[in-house]
Formats: sequence, C-alpha cells, structure tokens
Amino acid sequence: MKVNPDFVAPCGLYCGVCAIYIAHRDNNKKFKERLVNLYKGGVSGKGVLPSSENLSIENHCCPN
Repeated sequence: MKVNPDFVAPCGLYCGVCAIYIAHRDNNKKFKERLVNLYKGGVSGKGVLPSSENLSIENHCCPN
C-alpha cells in the first residue's frame, strides 16, 4: 500500500484509516453515533475519552 502524503494529519494519524475522518467524509450518522458512544464509555472495557461528556455527532468531525 502506498501512503498518500496528503492524508498525514496534524494529529499524527493517517486519515486513510481514521474512523473519525471516514465517518465525517461519508457523512455516516450511524457510524458517528457508534464512535461517540465508544468515546463516552458506552463500550464495556474500552474506557472513556477525556472531556467527552459533551461530545455529539454534530461536533464529531475532522478539519482535515
């Protein structure tokens, strides 16, 4: 697989495999809802993303 340098984001992740980027790019509301649930601790054994209490699908996007 060839890495596209345009997909190396400021966050340090590769956009081509980033769930947040893909959900935003495809405007996939169901995927965004699942990611928000994951980050808020809704998936057993996965922990909670710090400062995620006010996270919603509306502000769940990538500026890249």
